[in-house]
Amino acid sequence: MFIDIHTHAFHPKIAAKAVAHLNQAYQLRCEGEGTIDDMLRRGRKASLDAFLVLCAATEAAQVIPANNYAITLQREHQEILAFGSVHPDFTDWETQLDRLKKAGIQGIKLHPEFQHFRLDDTRLLPLFDAMQDTFTVAIHIGDRLPPAENPSCNSKTAAILNPFPPHRVIPPHPPCYPYWHHTLPTLLPTPLCLDRP
Repeated sequence: MFIDIHTHAFHPKIAAKAVAHLNQAYQLRCEGEGTIDDMLRRGRKASLDAFLVLCAATEAAQVIPANNYAITLQREHQEILAFGSVHPDFTDWETQLDRLKKAGIQGIKLHPEFQHFRLDDTRLLPLFDAMQDTFTVAIHIGDRLPPAENPSCNSKTAAILNPFPPHRVIPPHPPCYPYWHHTLPTLLPTPLCLDRP
């Protein structure tokens, strides 16, 4: 079985806008439409059997809609495993975690750059504490800013992993790809699941 463990599919109402934002933010030219139907069509053409779809609420007001979408994707598509979302500014995160757990969602996506928080923000500590026994957490840490300016980087990831089981964390893109020289000394002692080379 071939599984793509890092995909994105946006609600049809925002897919075109989300793709345009990604193109601008990362100087890309995304080939897909950003919708679940287009992603599944392309995935099947590539002989993929299953997909992990990462959903992230870029602001607190999007947490409930993002989780609604993750739950719907997983319920309606047997080949989809969806990750939900939380945000440090969303105060009722415990209710959302309970809701996601009851819906069979097994993971949470965090994107400090797009969600506008630093990975060393102490507000995350109770969140990680609550998530560690139930959810795998995918944390985006692959942006180009130098570590001192970056909301998420290898050292911040290592610090947040110290009190929590590292096998429950996936750092996509793998860790700060422009700064490989920081990766080995910072994260190598910690067992992690990297999503791709």
